[in-house]
Amino acid sequence: MKKLTFLIFLFNITLSGYLYAEPQKITQTKPKTETKVQEKKIEPVKKKKEIKKEEPKIILIEDKKEPTADEILTKLYNIYLSSRNLQCRYEQTVSKFDPDKLEFSNYTSKGKISSERHFYANWTKLYYRLIWDIEKPIPYQLITNRKKVWMYNPISQIVKIQRFEELNQATQFVSHLILGRLKLNDHYTAHKSLESIYKLELTPKDRKSPFISITLVVDPIQYFSKKIILETNEKTKYEIEFTSFQNNLPNPAPELEVFSNKNDFIIPRGVIVSH
Repeated sequence: MKKLTFLIFLFNITLSGYLYAEPQKITQTKPKTETKVQEKKIEPVKKKKEIKKEEPKIILIEDKKEPTADEILTKLYNIYLSSRNLQCRYEQTVSKFDPDKLEFSNYTSKGKISSERHFYANWTKLYYRLIWDIEKPIPYQLITNRKKVWMYNPISQIVKIQRFEELNQATQFVSHLILGRLKLNDHYTAHKSLESIYKLELTPKDRKSPFISITLVVDPIQYFSKKIILETNEKTKYEIEFTSFQNNLPNPAPELEVFSNKNDFIIPRGVIVSH
């Protein structure tokens, strides 16, 4: 009986050893992973392209010489001389000294000018035609071929015929200029005004000239006269402004159809003629 008890005791001890014994930790050691340090490839430093600074190019600009007074007058003359036909508008102010009142009286007129240089007889004969179509203050027409003048009033139906030389000096001057018959360089000494290089002061070369002085303002692009101021020995001042300049038009102005083949004014029927 004692033996049996002892055996049971041993059996319990053995069993408790299995039940309460600490299990062995089986640790699987992971293989050490070698951390490969990725070697950074050191690329050679690229040299920056050297941007060559372009030196500023020196552009030689030719200095355009200002035209002389004589050159301006020559270009002005050539413009009128080469114009087959021409049209422009004008406004004229006349200041005349009144000896009784000892003051200047002003007179203003405005209208349109039409001109034509017409060839006849197989281009051997040249005719000049010019019409001052006055609109204000009294409507009438001054028609001339540089020899005769017809002062035609379409309202009163009266035409007065006179010689070209009987016109006032300013009208003769402008008519000759527009028709390309006046080369200013030959008759006047020109000087530039301090106000503008295209404003010229003209002094007559001839002492017998009817003008004391002439001021001429020239268009710098088209080279036509924009303004003319004429001062006469008789203390009369003519100031004429020109606008809407057109030349070498495809067809002459209809107003110029009043001329005959002989270059005379065709006087309408029923018009009273005076000399």
